[in-house]
This record gives sequence, C-alpha cells and structure tokens, in this order.
Amino acid sequence: MNNTLIALFEKLQSFSPQSTAILIVITAVILMLTSDVRRAVVALLVQYTLLAILIGPRVYGPLTILRIGIGIAICAILLVTIRHARVYAASTLAAQRSSLAVILYRILTLVFSALAVYAVWQANLLHLSPADGLVTYALILSGIFLAATGNEPLRLGIGILMAISGFATATVLLEQGLLVIGLWGVIELLSALAIAASIESWADAQQKASVR
Repeated sequence: MNNTLIALFEKLQSFSPQSTAILIVITAVILMLTSDVRRAVVALLVQYTLLAILIGPRVYGPLTILRIGIGIAICAILLVTIRHARVYAASTLAAQRSSLAVILYRILTLVFSALAVYAVWQANLLHLSPADGLVTYALILSGIFLAATGNEPLRLGIGILMAISGFATATVLLEQGLLVIGLWGVIELLSALAIAASIESWADAQQKASVR
C-alpha cells in the first residue's frame, strides 16, 4: 500500500505545472457540482495534494509533505464529522441529489464562476505565471461562489476552504517563507474545526426538526 502511494506521488510530481493546474481546476469543478459528501471530501483531498505538488518545487522540500499532511487532517476532520452527523445520509440530501432544479442551479453557478475566473485570469492582477494564476483565481473565485450559494454547512465550508487555499497558494508563491506556510496551515485547520462545529450544530437542528 505504501509503495503504491509513493509511486502515485512520484507520478504526480512528474506532471508539468500546466497539467497539475488543470487537474486542480477539475477538482474545483467536481466540488461545485457534486452532491455526494464523501466524493466531495475525496476531491478536496486530491486538490490539497495537487496544490502541494504545484508549489513543491518553489518551497523547502519537507513543506510539501507538511501541506499534504494538513490536507489529510482537514479532510479527516470533515469525514469524521460527516459520519457522526448521520443526518447527511437522510432524505434532505437525497432530495437535493434528485432535484433537477438543484443540478441546473449548480451548473449555472459553475458557468458564472468560470466566466469570473477567466476574466480575472486574463487580467492577472497578481502577475503570476499562467498555471499559478489559473489555480489561484479558480480556487478563490469558485470557493467564494460555492460558499455564497451553499445551502448547508458542508458546501459552504468547502467553499471557504477552497477560497482560503487560493489565497494561501498566492501568498506562498509570492512570499515563500516557512512562517507564511505555517500561518496558513493554522488558519486552514482552525477553519476546518469551525466548519465541523457548524455541521454538528446544523445536524442537531435538522434532527430536532424531523422529530417534531
């Protein structure tokens, strides 16, 4: 198992920045469209891993592993919380998944997000390389769109985490310091804990409402 993971990691490291950027954008698209919470957490974990690989050549080697570790910790927090808050498997989310209106709404949100990303990417306000700029602007803007349109705490929380990842990536690319990376890691972990608490509160409220 460990050998497989190492081989997969080495394969991902061999990707060009452009290929890695495209894969990160694909994970953002999945997160904006999916209704399956476990699939969303897996996509988020893949996104954190790809982000660490993207910035890896620009920072001190072990910091890449640290970034992946932070991503694993965040996704573990969310997954444990989701399993504990069993209401996520209830009919509320099943209805959302089967609703054509919800699907169309998410596609429309994705289209507006893509247009905004393209406009900002063309302007390149931060003067980043095309690949770095695409990732940064895609994460920030799609995260903001997802958080603004999320109707329950997990989607809202994932949107916030994506936006934070975008800001963190931009900061690390522009200011490649250990303190900066550590500070963003703390912010992301605290955000994940706050999101987990929100999910628990929301689940309790849903459960009490269903009992009534």
